[in-house]
Amino acid sequence: MSDHTSQEHHPMQEQARELWASLDGLDPVEEYRRLACELQECYPDAEARHLDLLIAREMATYGGHSVETITWVMSVAGLALASGTVSNAQDYVARTVAEAMQQDATDETVLGWGV
Repeated sequence: MSDHTSQEHHPMQEQARELWASLDGLDPVEEYRRLACELQECYPDAEARHLDLLIAREMATYGGHSVETITWVMSVAGLALASGTVSNAQDYVARTVAEAMQQDATDETVLGWGV
């Protein structure tokens, strides 16, 4: 008898691994923008804040980027910031990055996109 639960793969995690392989060699801002494009295609109805949160988490988990790098990149390329709906960019970025760093990497339902 085998335990299939340990062998299960989440589709979103597999997509993330494949995507990160294609991002090798890009600077962090380009990585962020590429992830943003990919995620907007996959989730066209997702709010910019949710995508920023997911991108920050992916950059930390799969890209190995530091909090400082992710904070800087989000302040330059964040989707919600580009939308013009954020009143305090510095607070938004700090809150979003802190939230992303606190999430469990396997808990995809936090963003409302359960697997």
